[in-house]
Amino acid sequence: MLKIKNKILQFSFKVVGSIAFYPSLITIAFSIFAIVVLQVENYGISKYIGENGQYIIVNNKETARTILSTLIGGIMSLMVFSFSMVMLLLNQASSNFSPRVLPNLIANKEHQFVLGVFIGTIVYCLLVSINILPDHRSYSVPGVATFIGVLLGLFCLALFVYFLHSISQSIQIGYILENLYKDTLAEIESEIEKSDQRKDKLPEGKNWQTVCSLQTGYLQNIVKQHLLELAEKYETSILIFHPEGKFIIKGEPIVKVEKKLEEDAQKEIASCLIFSSEERIGQNFVLGFKQVTEIVVKAMSPGINDPGTALVGIDYLSELFRKRMQLPDNVQLNIKNEDNDKEEREEKVYLKNTSFENIFYLNIVSIRQYVRHDVVVLLRLLDFYKSLLNVKNISDKHQKYLEKHLNFLLEDIKECITNKGDQEILLKAGEQLLE
Repeated sequence: MLKIKNKILQFSFKVVGSIAFYPSLITIAFSIFAIVVLQVENYGISKYIGENGQYIIVNNKETARTILSTLIGGIMSLMVFSFSMVMLLLNQASSNFSPRVLPNLIANKEHQFVLGVFIGTIVYCLLVSINILPDHRSYSVPGVATFIGVLLGLFCLALFVYFLHSISQSIQIGYILENLYKDTLAEIESEIEKSDQRKDKLPEGKNWQTVCSLQTGYLQNIVKQHLLELAEKYETSILIFHPEGKFIIKGEPIVKVEKKLEEDAQKEIASCLIFSSEERIGQNFVLGFKQVTEIVVKAMSPGINDPGTALVGIDYLSELFRKRMQLPDNVQLNIKNEDNDKEEREEKVYLKNTSFENIFYLNIVSIRQYVRHDVVVLLRLLDFYKSLLNVKNISDKHQKYLEKHLNFLLEDIKECITNKGDQEILLKAGEQLLE
């Protein structure tokens, strides 16, 4: 059953993450609404309202068909124009910022809602138009349904104005950086809340049995509750020795178990690991660091030359790294159990996060290489180190690591800043941090 649950969970991740998920739901809802309204027409609601409000009810079949046809053609043109503009802006964002920000822009729920309402209104009008019936039926012109279609058309116009405002805002680099920062920060805080216990070192597991991956892809999620249930079921500790976000090849060792297990049990454990063909911040906060860093690097490239964006990106990275310091590199989840002899035993699930040192090096080394000739950005980078070194209750491990990289930065300053005055100011600020 756990394997089936995990398969369903993996499928749900793919479906919900699709750009077509919410538009499909909205379109289905509009279709059901159209059927309900047409059923209500059978009770003579159009006739009743027409007697009391004849100015809003259409009684002529040709007029109703014309209105509905106009709505269908107009909204379809509106939709094509809107999302052609989206593709143009996404191409611009890919060129100016980073191609990896595109999935976040495409997956914007507000834009998916607008797309869903456009398609839903078109489907609604089509269903109503094909139900303009001969005169011998209980109703011949669905007047109320046609009037509702007009209201939906006006709502689509309002959404189009909102969409223009939203898409013009969402393509601004400040907005993109802020959203990346908020999403990454939220994911780190979520991981901190879910971390039951800190574990400085994972067990080596030299004599433990190895379980291999069942598929290729990015390790996007670990179903921790199911792993705990399996650890309790088979009375064994489990070690996941790859962090979430790592690219895994099918057949590559990924899990170790303390006891020898049958092949079916191994497959059950491997099925608790959810893979994806692409990286997402909502399931892997390390990607947020990468995307902010790529924007900073692209901003400092000769083709873009936008130091202001780099300064903002470095500020956001400082807060993200401060928060990452609070997350343990290794986590253990415990299950206390009692065997038949009433002796307490404990099964554990060990998880590995991408280490602070790994994230820091891969991001800061890229930034350092691109900004080491710009005095203003170097000053901001020194403030970045100051912010991290002044974290309350910083561990000796983190402090030594940051001081080591600060020395790397000072070496680059000595080598790349040729103006003696600028070099003196930068070196003095860096040496004060090391005191």
